[in-house]
Amino acid sequence: MRIKSNLVGTNIYIRNYELTDKLFCTNMWFDKVNGKYLSDPTEEFVDDNYCQAVDDMYNSPNGYYFIITRICDNSRIGSFCAFPDETEQIIDIGYCIHQLYWRQGYATECLKMIIEWAQTQNFTTITAEVAKDNIASCKLLEKFNFKIKKESSYKKYHMNIEFKSYIFEYHITKPH
Repeated sequence: MRIKSNLVGTNIYIRNYELTDKLFCTNMWFDKVNGKYLSDPTEEFVDDNYCQAVDDMYNSPNGYYFIITRICDNSRIGSFCAFPDETEQIIDIGYCIHQLYWRQGYATECLKMIIEWAQTQNFTTITAEVAKDNIASCKLLEKFNFKIKKESSYKKYHMNIEFKSYIFEYHITKPH
């Protein structure tokens, strides 16, 4: 799924993922620090199925894959994904900001933009699963009034690493 035009904020814009973004993304996701809480594996656990899924992301019929880019210099600083459920009422999100850009407000701006975009797409609810130990992401979602819906867990792809997690939920209010 792809958006027709970029989402533009104050400091960043969000655009569709392209095949030319693959190396940037996989370097970020496979990194043991940057990708610590992602379900993506570290490089040594990547298999053909995973590679094929990454190759197919740019034109996925199942979800949106985005690149977060700084306006000031067009630097890629992160990735974002969003998956509508079968009713197209609920959208599940995930994001990763490159560690060089942590704690600079980019994830906050990105989440604000995605909430606004989801509202224009007529979604009613946004969900996000976050590792309990990922304090920064938990606090970010709470800052935007996401509430913990339930506790869960997830594993890194093909790795024996499991994270206890929260499923956060945000109910979108329509503008008057």
